Amino acid sequence: MKEGSDVPSKNVKIEQKVKYSVEEADCLFGGMNSVSDEFRLLIAEALSRIPRKEADWAAENVAFFSSSFREYAFTLNPRDWKHKVGLIFLDESLKEKDEDGQIFMVLHEIAHNRLKHKSPIFCKLSQEDTDKQEKEADALAQKWLRKNA
Repeated sequence: MKEGSDVPSKNVKIEQKVKYSVEEADCLFGGMNSVSDEFRLLIAEALSRIPRKEADWAAENVAFFSSSFREYAFTLNPRDWKHKVGLIFLDESLKEKDEDGQIFMVLHEIAHNRLKHKSPIFCKLSQEDTDKQEKEADALAQKWLRKNA
């Protein structure tokens, strides 16, 4: 900074954090997810392991929901999910995987949304197209994890 100035000089780099802490990532969705506390913490852990810009993208473009002991059913309407494009369902069986497997699965599903993949549940996709999408989502999730290891 120049002496007597609050403005940094052009030669000073302002360091930005590359990724969020788990606590910061936990606040990204602002209560918009309908998941158990266990899944909420898993999502926060997963987002803390990817680049900040990707975590920000996920917070703006996807919402998570899961079966939960707190809810038997719920309705999704456009007002509830304003600005949310993709919905990611987390099944209770995900808890059977180890922590790394759970985190990878969350990131894999975010990658499907980031890559604008079509759901084979709702769209008729060939097995070849489905396999291609799965490989692309795996590759992006792995890239995020490698980049921030």
